[in-house]
Amino acid sequence: MPHTRFIEYFRMSLADFQWLANSLQDSLQLNCMRRGNPLSVEAQVAVGLYRLGHGACYVTIGHVFSIGKETADKASSRFVIAVLENFCLTTVCFPHLNNHEQWDEIKASFEEKHGIPNIVGPIDGTHIPLAMPAEDCWKGYINRKSWSSIVFQCVVDGDGNFCNVSGGAPGSMHNSRLFWRSQLGHSLSPALPATPMIPEGSYLIGDAGYPSNDGCGTCLWEAEELIPDPINRAEGQAPPSKEQHLCVYGPSQSTSKKGITISSSLGQKEQ
Repeated sequence: MPHTRFIEYFRMSLADFQWLANSLQDSLQLNCMRRGNPLSVEAQVAVGLYRLGHGACYVTIGHVFSIGKETADKASSRFVIAVLENFCLTTVCFPHLNNHEQWDEIKASFEEKHGIPNIVGPIDGTHIPLAMPAEDCWKGYINRKSWSSIVFQCVVDGDGNFCNVSGGAPGSMHNSRLFWRSQLGHSLSPALPATPMIPEGSYLIGDAGYPSNDGCGTCLWEAEELIPDPINRAEGQAPPSKEQHLCVYGPSQSTSKKGITISSSLGQKEQ
């Protein structure tokens, strides 16, 4: 298979595919003594990646890989479970608070790309579609765009790698409520004794879905006032509209307030 076609199918290079298959070998190896012809580890990884990368139904996946739809269903489920068991706690996580070098790299990446200092990650919610059953108990899963979903809160680093994921809440839940219900939100709440998950003097940045809160010391600005013109480096990029906002969360050095105010010049900090 040509390299470009391989990436189109599985969203990664052959080398990355082989590394992933080797990493999941112990979790996906099937008992060859059972009846039938069990799928190899590589085949299960391929089915799982195709399902996640394309969202195709199991009938289509069965045609692509010449397997039954039940086999495709079980293979993709085993793949997802294996990935969660092997990588979730070690890969989708913030650096250790004492790992100052890695935190500094994340801050430098955001400041170089966007001109905002001390940012360790953008935060936002994403909706995963669900089939809409007829029962009334599912009405809470209808989101603001009128389709059913579950919502997850995600934070990424400067390279777009996930650092924190939480949620699984009904799609109607607002981002701000999801934030305060999450472990990350608890760690940044002044009312709770939890240890902050990000270092002092660093901040998460989100949109207006994360409203200003006096107890958290969060701040809300119009992006047009906060971000100077040189940041719009992309040729032909339109300036931010007045409806766009930025909201910053972070732990302060005191226990009474968590947050920071950034002036329009981006070069001064006002407590």
